[in-house]
Amino acid sequence: MSNWSVVTTVKASKELVDYFINYYERIGAHKIYIYLDDPSDSFIKDDYKNNSKVCFQVCNKDYWGIDYKFKNLIYVGRPDAVERRQEHNVIHATKFFAETKWMLCADIDELIYAERDITSILSEIPDNIFSLRLKPYEAIYLNSAPKTIPEVFATTYFKHREKRLDSAFWNQIYPKEFIHKDGLFGHMTGKSFFRTDEPQKWPALHNFHAVDTSLQSSFLVDEIKLLHFEALTIDNFVEKTLNRINKVFNVVNLDKQSVERIKNLKKHYDEKGKQGLYDAYKIMHVLNERQMDQAIYLHLVDKIDINKFYSFSRAICSHHRTILVFDEQEDKCKLVNKNDMNISIHHIVHLNFDYDKKLCFLSFNKDSSVHYLYLNRFGNLMTYSTNKAMLFDFRCLDKINYHFAISFENKFFIAKPNGEFTLGGEERKAWETFTFLNIAI
Repeated sequence: MSNWSVVTTVKASKELVDYFINYYERIGAHKIYIYLDDPSDSFIKDDYKNNSKVCFQVCNKDYWGIDYKFKNLIYVGRPDAVERRQEHNVIHATKFFAETKWMLCADIDELIYAERDITSILSEIPDNIFSLRLKPYEAIYLNSAPKTIPEVFATTYFKHREKRLDSAFWNQIYPKEFIHKDGLFGHMTGKSFFRTDEPQKWPALHNFHAVDTSLQSSFLVDEIKLLHFEALTIDNFVEKTLNRINKVFNVVNLDKQSVERIKNLKKHYDEKGKQGLYDAYKIMHVLNERQMDQAIYLHLVDKIDINKFYSFSRAICSHHRTILVFDEQEDKCKLVNKNDMNISIHHIVHLNFDYDKKLCFLSFNKDSSVHYLYLNRFGNLMTYSTNKAMLFDFRCLDKINYHFAISFENKFFIAKPNGEFTLGGEERKAWETFTFLNIAI
């Protein structure tokens, strides 16, 4: 199994830091690295003296006064830009506390969520993939703005751009001056897991790349979602907006849309004071029931309950409603009816894919080990004793219902009625089209 950690640089309330720590502990983080950007917040660590999973670093003069000899970092001393401090701290955690195979770089207002165990998902990633990209799902609220931190994280509604784009819908919701990015106000890139056992090409916060260019970087993992609680409470929003208006923090990587939006929010503040920003929050981050129902219907908002987890295996299902398995006795992949599956010899084949890169790999679990599937000269899938995976072409046909095809060198895998699963289709038809079926385990 692959264990993992999370690192964050933070200037926030103790309540928010506590929630972040408790959540990541609950979902299986092996270590949680908290870099306190403001030394006056050092009291936050006092409650965690006996918690070996939580590691604090107070970013004081002594910390910034050391030349850590990090590659691609040319400064000693506290950088003025927030992003440069974050990059430094990620490298610091990786160099001095690399106790896990995977590290996640996240902000204090970002939680990750998957319906199944995150450690299990990470265990399926082969050694020829260096970093994993998580797409952002931005929190939104029904009818009223949250006033407390528990209310912030109680929402089950999240905007995203993963199934379809609909600027026209969001333009009806948001006034022109609240410039949005297909409904989102935060970053669109997402965040990443990266492997700590491979050197990084350069420091990063969103996408991490390896020195070894043969390794895949920023491979999308659709099962893990980055939940971005971008606005937090209405008072947090006002404070954050005023800090940016007054340039209390130097945020150098803000995109053009965000910079222009802050200028427009300043006009609201200049005209109405804090009430202008309260009103802006309610417009930007709250939908009424009609708007929310429509957004869900249009696949622009998903309902996600961060307190619910499931135990299932996501199987590949053919046009014939058969399931792709690796048959241990026959030593090959084949398609079987769900009712005919024998768990002692049939191992469900998993598909991990990146629909942006149009790549995927196939694997199955046996005796707590992951086995990757390779194509032989006859167009059949077989296993080798390796921790690297063969990458196939992935063609997403329908993001909403997860219809897809798998190909290699312009030939498609075919699901035949007799259970054969082989490469050879010249064009994509029904037998070359697949979907997913969740099977309880």
